[in-house]
Amino acid sequence: MTISSHLYKKSRDSEHGTWAVWGDPSGSLPISGDNLHFPADDESLLDVLHTDVVVVALNRGSKREIDGPPNFHTSVKSNDHLLGEALRGTPVWGAYMTDLAKDIFDPDATKAIPKSSDFDALLEEVRGLGATNPTFLVLGKQAHQLIQQLAAERKYPGKVILLPHYSGANNGNISRYYNEIFGPDSARSVSNIERYKTVVKSILDEQLQLSR
Repeated sequence: MTISSHLYKKSRDSEHGTWAVWGDPSGSLPISGDNLHFPADDESLLDVLHTDVVVVALNRGSKREIDGPPNFHTSVKSNDHLLGEALRGTPVWGAYMTDLAKDIFDPDATKAIPKSSDFDALLEEVRGLGATNPTFLVLGKQAHQLIQQLAAERKYPGKVILLPHYSGANNGNISRYYNEIFGPDSARSVSNIERYKTVVKSILDEQLQLSR
């Protein structure tokens, strides 16, 4: 579902919610530290925003500063450019993005313990943007496990897909995913960003039935 100007403006000042667009709406250039920003005032932005897919992470590591960059667009140190580059050129480009546990701000994910009510709040959040039953693309096993469980309990009809987290702390898991695709030790010969991009696109090609 595409997003109206009214609904987009409602999302602009969100602590957690943002959109999977980095640099420019067309996604014509590779995502790096030079174009990590969200193009908030680009007139063509509404042409690509949608809620067919919603990308969900567990929690924010810290609160958004006043006039600071939106969630998932903060810094190369946070590896946000890996996520942007992995989603560039896929049907996920332009998708809504948010966090599951909105009252927890800690870079240590082991300290973020979501509640079942967080899933209900997530559904309310995305439905407020006009989404019906979007596919949830969940970053990291902890958030995925809870969302998958609660979606089943509530008979949620949308798909719930796991993506490995883009954090540097997850490099080992990303390399294992890559080696499963291309063979033992093949991850050694490619960069972190290429490993992550390849793994994400492989999962999307296999599990995400969506065309835009």
